[in-house]
Amino acid sequence: MATVSTVTQDHKEQEKEPRLSPQYLLSGDIVVGLIGYAGAGCTDVYTRLKTFLKEKNYDVKNIKMSECIVGCLKHPPDPIDNTDGAKRLERAEKLQNAGDELRRLHGADTVASLAIRKIKELRNIKQKSKVAIIVDSFKHPAEVELMRTVYEQSFLLIGVYCDQESRLGRLENKYYQAEPDKIVEFMDRDEKDQSNNEGQQVKKGFHLSDFFLDNSATITSGQVRKYDQDLQRFVEIMEGGSLIRPSAAESAMYAAYSAAQRSSCLSRQVGAAVTNENGEVISTGTNEVPAYGGGVYHDGHRNEDSRCFRWKWWEKLSETVPKHLQVPLCHNTRKKNELKEEISRWMKMNLPDKMADFIFSEAEDEGLNLSPDDREKFLDKASKFFEELHEAKEENNFLLNGIPGIGDLIEFSRSIHAEMDAVLSAARLGVPLHNGSLYVTTYPCHNCARHLVAAGVKEVRFLEPYEKSLATLLHSDSIANEDKSAKFMSIRPYTGVGPRVYDQYFLKRGELKDSLTGKAINPDVESARIGVRIFDLDKVEELAIKKIPEIIEV
Repeated sequence: MATVSTVTQDHKEQEKEPRLSPQYLLSGDIVVGLIGYAGAGCTDVYTRLKTFLKEKNYDVKNIKMSECIVGCLKHPPDPIDNTDGAKRLERAEKLQNAGDELRRLHGADTVASLAIRKIKELRNIKQKSKVAIIVDSFKHPAEVELMRTVYEQSFLLIGVYCDQESRLGRLENKYYQAEPDKIVEFMDRDEKDQSNNEGQQVKKGFHLSDFFLDNSATITSGQVRKYDQDLQRFVEIMEGGSLIRPSAAESAMYAAYSAAQRSSCLSRQVGAAVTNENGEVISTGTNEVPAYGGGVYHDGHRNEDSRCFRWKWWEKLSETVPKHLQVPLCHNTRKKNELKEEISRWMKMNLPDKMADFIFSEAEDEGLNLSPDDREKFLDKASKFFEELHEAKEENNFLLNGIPGIGDLIEFSRSIHAEMDAVLSAARLGVPLHNGSLYVTTYPCHNCARHLVAAGVKEVRFLEPYEKSLATLLHSDSIANEDKSAKFMSIRPYTGVGPRVYDQYFLKRGELKDSLTGKAINPDVESARIGVRIFDLDKVEELAIKKIPEIIEV
């Protein structure tokens, strides 16, 4: 039987063992990724970030994604003298091709797998201090997804924004002997490769960032960057130990992000928040079906719930609806399918005769002697083609599924858009929007954008791009991307802490005052600090790397 002294001694020994808490499962190491369009200046941001992390006693390591690609090429492109801009661009294009081929052969996240292999090598080298590994730079959302799967909250992504004019100027300096059109093509391909699903898709990955930084105007004086203060603030937030709370813009975007989660739209969740000139949130909105009496439906609404996922719409129509369509569905998709079917039916009824008339008229003009029987044979074959085309209307390979324009139609949706919900919510309350700002999780469509102009909104800040929007094309007189002048409503990407990590960084997790004196104290560093998890990390890394063949040749 153990004595009291023995039990006490055993208890003291147990206290020395690491407790099962997040702090003891983390190494203190972090992985920071950079993502930005070509010319945004990710390398410049890396240099400044390295300085600020070293001030926090991190041993900073750098991994360049382009070098990861070069390392697995059978015939890598030769290094180029920095004085030859045209050859530098040619080499960059070869690396774009190699990255595309890697993604095609081994998956969209393969380049991230290569980076993880390098991270594992760096982590296996014993370090006296905590390590920060900066990965420059990501080009595809699948790469970001893999990094978050492996490193979870230990991986932080910084989105480096820069306006297009500044980016073009930087690339023209970098590739100064290259043809201007080739530089623009290089930029477009980097942003989104329209012709290749395995290509670079920075546009689809940028909004996944944890922190958004504006690098449009780089150097103000000496070696001081305009973004230095923002980047230092992010390092302080990430490291912990300082009491930092959200800016008005960060709170507004988080309000929009939260509002998006109210949406039950079957297509996408979008949230919006309007602020007045003082930065105070005066209304929020989400994309949802409007309800009689004002506002939109939500759980527990006073009216019978008629959101798309519950609405028995077929019971409200006088005409008979096919049995297979008597289900809750997206009505924008339904109407677009009906439109494609109508076009297919019209083609079947009209085009065979028109084609026969044209072809046989041309044949006569060229002196070819075709008989009426020949015309009938052609007409039969053309009719059969369009009949088979029409019969395939419900199949995935239906030819008209790819018809330009129809896929971009948005007016058949039952949901009011988040921006308009926010505007109308303010109107119901009698709150003016003039000179206000709107924060939205997705770039506004052209319908919402024109209404925002009419409402007097002066600027829009967004997270995710929306390619269907024609806002600046249709309203270049009143709307401009990136332009901050008084003549236009400016639509610009959001900068600041991303709403995805808002709770992680701003939620109070420890005491901020001495319990006896009431004196303010700094937050506990360990309660805020993040780091690479130790528990089973080797296994997770091995799984991520396992997909890479022994030798990758492109």
